[in-house]
Amino acid sequence: MPQYALIGTHPPDVCPMTNKAAREMAKKAYEQLPALSKKLNVKLLLDLHLDPNHKGFMLFEAPNAEAVRDLVTMAGFVYYLDLDFHLVTPVAEIFKHVDEMPTIY
Repeated sequence: MPQYALIGTHPPDVCPMTNKAAREMAKKAYEQLPALSKKLNVKLLLDLHLDPNHKGFMLFEAPNAEAVRDLVTMAGFVYYLDLDFHLVTPVAEIFKHVDEMPTIY
């Protein structure tokens, strides 16, 4: 199943550690995550805070990108995080096909 990575950031004034409204949003998002994940057939593989920055990293397994997008939107992560969304390819997979790719230098 495809994997997708999200890198979330926010400014210090929207941090759930310092902002009461953001804290309530984050708590609510995480409370909803198991049920929404099941409903959308999305599995959270990794969820890390990138200390000491205002960044987080989440790795998902999902049938498609839309399922992850719907999960983070429905859970409410989009209310306090700016999200960079990436399709993930294991490096070993890239090296299996690297000689098929033309070089430019």
